[in-house]
Amino acid sequence: KNRNLKRLLRSAQELKEIVSHAFRSRNDVCRSGLSLEAYESLQIALEEPQQKARRGRKSSSTAGNTRSRSRHESQLTEDAIGFLSSPWVAGFMDIESYESNDEERTTFSVPEMASNRQNYRNRTALTAGFDAVEALAKESNEIVAELNRCLDIPFEDYLEEQRRWADTNLV
Repeated sequence: KNRNLKRLLRSAQELKEIVSHAFRSRNDVCRSGLSLEAYESLQIALEEPQQKARRGRKSSSTAGNTRSRSRHESQLTEDAIGFLSSPWVAGFMDIESYESNDEERTTFSVPEMASNRQNYRNRTALTAGFDAVEALAKESNEIVAELNRCLDIPFEDYLEEQRRWADTNLV
C-alpha cells in the first residue's frame, strides 16, 4: 500500500513538473488555449508551492544546507498533494460534446478548461483551445479512416484469392 502511494505521489510530482515546464516555456499557448479561469487556477496552483518554499527557506536559514532527505521528500509529497487538490486539477473535469461542421458530422469532446468564449471577470476567452481540439479530432478521424482503408485492402485481396480458389476445379 505504501509503495503504491509513493508511486502515485511520484507520478503526481512528475505531472506537476511537466505542466510547470509547459507553463513556463509555452505560456502564450497556455494563455490562449485555456479558459481565463483555468489559466488563473493553473497559475495559482504552480506558484503556491514556490511561495511556500521561499517562506520556508527564509525561516530555516539558520539550518543552512543540512536539510535532511526525509524533509525534502515530505516537501515533495506536500507539493504533489497540493497540486492534485488544486482547483486546476480538481475543478475542471467536465467535458462538452460538439458535432463538427464538416460533411462527416463527427462528434468530439472538449474539456471544460479549453478556451471557448467563456466569460470570466468581465473578460471573454478566445476560441483557440476549442479550435485546437476540433482540429485534433478532425485529424484523428482522418487517420482512423485511412488506417481502416489500409487494413481493408489486404483483407479484400485475401477474399479475392479465396474466390479465385473457389472457382477452380480443386473445390
